[in-house]
Amino acid sequence: MSGKTVWISFWVFCLSLCALVVWAAGTWTAGDTVPGNVLSPAYGSRGDVKAAGSFAAGEWTVLMSRRLTTILPTQDVQFDLSDPGNLYPFSVAVFDNSGGNPTTMFPQDTSSYSLGNAGSTADLKAVLVASPPQSVADFPGSPLVTSPLVPLDVAQASLYAAYDAKNIYILAKWTDMGGEASLAKSQWTFDGTDWSQSGNEDRIAILFNINASDWAGCSSFCHVGEEPGEGGRMRTNFPGQTVDMWHWKSARSNPMRVADDKHFIYDAPDGGMKTRKGDDGNAVDSSNKELLAPKYMAENDPGANATFLINMPPGAARAVPFELDTDDEGDDEGGPV
Repeated sequence: MSGKTVWISFWVFCLSLCALVVWAAGTWTAGDTVPGNVLSPAYGSRGDVKAAGSFAAGEWTVLMSRRLTTILPTQDVQFDLSDPGNLYPFSVAVFDNSGGNPTTMFPQDTSSYSLGNAGSTADLKAVLVASPPQSVADFPGSPLVTSPLVPLDVAQASLYAAYDAKNIYILAKWTDMGGEASLAKSQWTFDGTDWSQSGNEDRIAILFNINASDWAGCSSFCHVGEEPGEGGRMRTNFPGQTVDMWHWKSARSNPMRVADDKHFIYDAPDGGMKTRKGDDGNAVDSSNKELLAPKYMAENDPGANATFLINMPPGAARAVPFELDTDDEGDDEGGPV
């Protein structure tokens, strides 16, 4: 990839994906692709964490921000950085999915760190700033460089923090181990006859302790307990205890300029197994799947090679229903369109 910075944002992709073009369906050919998810603007507390990620010269830079306090203290960590005695335990997980290899999600940095103000004893010191930081140069403090427990498998991340009267800002930088951005989350690919899904996305998750008594970083709550299949559940270990999660995803949240705001609990309210819960509001992504083929395709991309599908409000939809190609004789040999 060239040294030119690739800014991946909602507005950039609206310009490239959202042109008002209505096209006649053509025949799909081997190698054509369709994104695996449809994106929508976030609303409610699910979109509280604003985020912008960029990729340049083999390195991700992700800037996240959120109000210091929210209306949902049972789901969100509440920050008071005016007192150096206030420390906020957190853990970091970098998911480097080079080549779409999901196994890179498992050996994570399970170390525990702390966040506090510049006068505190925290590992990551947030410095008071007069205006919102836009880049690394705007963070006056020194970074925290993480020390993954499995350094050969997990990327180190440099974290910077700042705050003002209303918001906290956290910037993360890390070198992608594959040297390229992974943006194809469950991407559909046509082989000339059938469709199949593959690929994963680069991500970073920051977990903040709210009231877990056994906090010990991600190792306490990530992939623990029982769950159908492999991997274990994302959950806390005692009733009434909660962990906040800011989950930035290169394919599913970054184009909408947010990080997915979620939290871990001990028991699902409905008695089910899903103990990693989205905050109140609406998620930005939904699965683009209808049985064994995509459910939607890009309205203005008959070549089927759009990077993202964005579903806008009625009257400006950019993800349109998937169609089958037919010619004058009714032959659908070309496969789904």
